[in-house]
Amino acid sequence: MVFLSERKVELLGKGGKTRRIRVLHQEALFDLDRTERFVYLNKANVRTWKDGLRTAVRKACDELGIQRRGVHGFRGTAANEFMRAKEILGYDEAEARRELAQWLGHNPHRTEVTYAYVPGPYMR
Repeated sequence: MVFLSERKVELLGKGGKTRRIRVLHQEALFDLDRTERFVYLNKANVRTWKDGLRTAVRKACDELGIQRRGVHGFRGTAANEFMRAKEILGYDEAEARRELAQWLGHNPHRTEVTYAYVPGPYMR
């Protein structure tokens, strides 16, 4: 689901956990095709959520004429933009990584997961 007034999207993640994630660029919310829900079938029906998401990302990249980076590529780009925004706001790297870990859906004390997306040291 898309919540325009909150600038958030609701995602169903690993283990069936649902969470709302703040979108960094509000204009991206208006570009989403809200006529299609990302409802994915279980493996018994062949198509999995990864297949559907991968197909949607590839289609969007092709339509926009941008390089395909895959879902994790977009996640990495968003993570870098998140860190850049926190740097501008004056956060130190440790604090920014705690918030990034939480924003990515991880425990905020497991900042080591952020290095997969944003190599360190990041902030100057």
